Amino acid sequence: MLVQNNHTGDSMITIGKRRYAGIVSRFVLAFLVAASATAFAAGSYPDRPVRLVVPYPPGGGNDVIARMLAPELAKTVGTQIVIDNRPGAGGTIGSNFVARAEPDGYTLLIINTLPHTAAAGLYKELPYDPVKDFEAIGMIGTVPYMLAVNSSVPAKTVGQFIALARAKPGAITYESAGIGSATHLAGEFFKSATGVNLLHVPYKGGGPGLSDLLSGHVQATFENVAVLTPYVQHGTLRGLVITSSKRSPLFPDLPTMAESGYPGFEVAGHFGLVAPRGTPAPVIAQLSQALDKALADPKLVKLLATQGVEAQPDTSAAFAALIQAESAKWLKVIKDAQIKAQ
Repeated sequence: MLVQNNHTGDSMITIGKRRYAGIVSRFVLAFLVAASATAFAAGSYPDRPVRLVVPYPPGGGNDVIARMLAPELAKTVGTQIVIDNRPGAGGTIGSNFVARAEPDGYTLLIINTLPHTAAAGLYKELPYDPVKDFEAIGMIGTVPYMLAVNSSVPAKTVGQFIALARAKPGAITYESAGIGSATHLAGEFFKSATGVNLLHVPYKGGGPGLSDLLSGHVQATFENVAVLTPYVQHGTLRGLVITSSKRSPLFPDLPTMAESGYPGFEVAGHFGLVAPRGTPAPVIAQLSQALDKALADPKLVKLLATQGVEAQPDTSAAFAALIQAESAKWLKVIKDAQIKAQ
């Protein structure tokens, strides 16, 4: 019995040592994690170029904005910003690449919150979560959208357009760049908010639909202001209403949907930067501050304005909240309209 008791005592001592070792290991691990974060905050980041992934082909809106931003952001971040185009599947290939990238601050993604958040409702087996798998860095700016019609349409205001559509259910057509595109979702949101029945005519890309709108084969569109400006100014198209939350500086006389009796209605392209989930908070803070500094440059603000982008720097927390709100809005629109990407 004495031997057994001694053996038990030895076991207890051994177990105690193991527990102690486990506690020490956990403490050391926590210390290393904290030290790593401190190292980031102390200035070891960045020590190599940062890749900015554009999930669309060269020449598109995201790409142009990214290339305008990159030189100034490189100055404020303190390293080269390398643009990496990874197009395909409505932007989901590039987004998935970033979602799976090492969360070290060296791989970032430029997003437009509308298609970025809508992807979760459009694609049945999306391999990432547009909200949960990313850390918000901050907003770059907003591109207002507009409801415009061919000049032959007998409507001068959005109220007249709605009355016309109600008088002829399903007779008024609107074009989009394809099923599930931003222009399609904007139209479906408008239908839901106003209770009108418009006929959706999807095209393969924005060019063919715009061409048919200009020639009068279709009657309306919900498109970003930058695309429509020359045609509205020329008189081929007529702008009826701005769908973003505030009036566009390019068309200060056009009211918003909220001003026209539809509070809460907003369709706009909110562009910003995100990083993979798990990117250290000090790195996110550093990138957010660098983005704010870049957007404080008047030359960059003016350059973005040539693409219809209204520079709107914001905190990472505010941009994260916007992404959440956009996700809830567009997932509801997609579900209610039973839209699936093709």
